[in-house]
Amino acid sequence: MTITHTAILGITLAVAAAAIGPSQDDLPLVRTRGAVSARPACGYREGPFNLLPRSRAFPADPWQARASAPELLPRIEAGLHPGPDGVRDAVAVEFDTKGVPAPDRWSCLELQAAATPGTTYAFSFSVLGPEGSFLAARGAAGAGYSRIPLNGRWQRVHLTEQATDPAPRLRIGLGVHRPDEPVPSQSLRVLLRGPQLIEGRGIVAYEPTDATMPPPWPLELVPPGALRRSCAPSDPGEGEAANLLRWSTKLDKAGWQTRGLAIDAGQAGPSPTGMRDAWMARESKGPGPHQVSGSVASTSGPCTASVYVKPQGRNAVMLCVASGDALAEARFDLTSDGTATSSTGGAGRIERVGQGWYRVALTMDAAADGEATFSIALLDAPAGQADYAGDGTSGLLIWGPQLETGPRATSYIPTFFVPETREADEPIRGPSPE
Repeated sequence: MTITHTAILGITLAVAAAAIGPSQDDLPLVRTRGAVSARPACGYREGPFNLLPRSRAFPADPWQARASAPELLPRIEAGLHPGPDGVRDAVAVEFDTKGVPAPDRWSCLELQAAATPGTTYAFSFSVLGPEGSFLAARGAAGAGYSRIPLNGRWQRVHLTEQATDPAPRLRIGLGVHRPDEPVPSQSLRVLLRGPQLIEGRGIVAYEPTDATMPPPWPLELVPPGALRRSCAPSDPGEGEAANLLRWSTKLDKAGWQTRGLAIDAGQAGPSPTGMRDAWMARESKGPGPHQVSGSVASTSGPCTASVYVKPQGRNAVMLCVASGDALAEARFDLTSDGTATSSTGGAGRIERVGQGWYRVALTMDAAADGEATFSIALLDAPAGQADYAGDGTSGLLIWGPQLETGPRATSYIPTFFVPETREADEPIRGPSPE
């Protein structure tokens, strides 16, 4: 069985604080002003991590005792028992179906998780039970049961399944998938420890979680007026900036032009915030450039264009900014991080954000007051061409295009009908933002 899981587990708060690092009292505290902006989610880290909250307190809330009838509810014994490493962190649970288990007769511990349909997840836990008996478990697929033969020793159970529902119910207990399956024990007492759910495949060492979990997505949208702790003592907050682009949130609106490219209308996939508001830029079939462009009124001086991109069949992108007679280009390899593959007329930068997303940016000196055009073009390879024969299916996920004055990209500011300005953060404690 294969499970798919998505990391939309939980809600990232605007006032999130890192669980590891300096004391919260040592971190700068600011009040955001002016406009919504996408800030780093403090505590986020790349790589698989346990998506289940409070696993250290298992089987307490959010786990629940469930059964097909009240008299079949599992019995959880008080006190802890030695786990596989000798630490007293295992719990004894007795499941009893009082007869032959059937699809409508089951007893289990259950947790309602959150997942992205189509994503693969690995659900695992440790169990010690009588040799020759069987335990039933259900992973991210949220349906049916897998029969787990027990061997009288501690063993780690792994169920890798693809999620088919955004809220699958994980289960550990007794039950059958079909009436013709072999009958598991009618009554079964086991020791359980360490439930874990990770996105992806493979075996990952168990990571206990408490009430505070790493944010599942690298960015969070912070509204104006929010009190926010910085992620590090060296981060005093943000200065004033404006996204000069209209409709940065709607790439199918007037003001955006496409060439050799189809922009799928919204909700193509999760953005770096976890919301399904990324856009699929899909190349057309046939030769030519494949790009989307937007124009704004500009003034002379440094300006920076930036956008978040994620490979969806293409792993390279080029940013272009044209202002009067000035033209800057930068090419980016979306399989690495560091600097741009190449740039002319400006300076390109790339940052690995997380969850497969990169933020690419290009800074140039606008020639004079007038109009600046920002283009995002697909490349057929990191060192390839922008003019190539498209296959009609490949492309990139795009989110958060921004064009702003200044020598660097600041936090993304979503826009709709008009450009939006984020005022400088108001320092409440610590140094003032730059």
